[in-house]
Amino acid sequence: MDDQYSKKFKVGFIGSGYFGIPILDKILDSKFYELKVVITQPDKPTGRYKQLEGTDISKFLDNKNFKLTILKPYKIKDLESELKQINLDLLVVASYGQIIPEKIINLPKLGSVNFHGSLLPKFRGAVPVQMAILQGCSTTGVTLQKMTFEMDAGDIIAQRMISIDKDDTTESLMKNLGDTASLMVDKELLDYLQNPNFKLIQQNHSLATYCYKSDIDKSKAQITFEKPFELVERMVRAFFPWPIAWVLHKKYGMIKIFKIGEFVQSESETSELHFIKKNKKLYMQIKEGIIEVIELQAEGKKRDNFKNYFFLVD
Repeated sequence: MDDQYSKKFKVGFIGSGYFGIPILDKILDSKFYELKVVITQPDKPTGRYKQLEGTDISKFLDNKNFKLTILKPYKIKDLESELKQINLDLLVVASYGQIIPEKIINLPKLGSVNFHGSLLPKFRGAVPVQMAILQGCSTTGVTLQKMTFEMDAGDIIAQRMISIDKDDTTESLMKNLGDTASLMVDKELLDYLQNPNFKLIQQNHSLATYCYKSDIDKSKAQITFEKPFELVERMVRAFFPWPIAWVLHKKYGMIKIFKIGEFVQSESETSELHFIKKNKKLYMQIKEGIIEVIELQAEGKKRDNFKNYFFLVD
């Protein structure tokens, strides 16, 4: 390192979702950073009994048993004075879930950076991984950007591209993206911090596309009779592990679809989605043909193999 950076960079980490775990883990293990504080979303009531549960980041740190300052503000703007006292060199943000005020972004000596799960300016916003699958992209990646107050509009420090496998779900793709981002912590991020003449790349804002939490609302996850198979297949992968693609059965209500198989193109004799049994397999009929259903779950029942769901057949 240069003399001015002979000491470790004093870093704060802001994040909530699974995507941030490999990044945080790398910061903790790196010889170049001293993690001073972690900021994540407050614990929230979950499940039938509304027990409080921490974010993915909270649970990761609990399992690691690190003695760190962990803050869980309802409004991150309330931490301004506390963060001033910590006197950070840098804030690293990844999948936080709150808008970070400009005062907080600019508080550290070297500002704030953000790891984002898309190749910006495409898919700015909250759900870039799901949207990449839903739109049938063959590639995506990680963008490391210098943060500004405008959502995901900051100048680009570096990008890494990865392929989207035909079997990728949001869960598996998120893991791959998180692992890719972690590789950038001691390379691209460090290059940026150590080089005062580092040249940032301005985004082409005219090419920006956006995605929002509302794009993966439960209502958007419903598979209907008219939807083409290509979209249905993407929905099953994109909406896993949440909110899970589903169909509406006239007798048994919401049926969650976790895994599908082959598609057989054929003309439908009806105009509504329904289940059929064929060659000892379970299929659901859509307008274009029939889709093999491998794993599913009816309301009030457990997620299970298709063999225990033949009762759905009319």
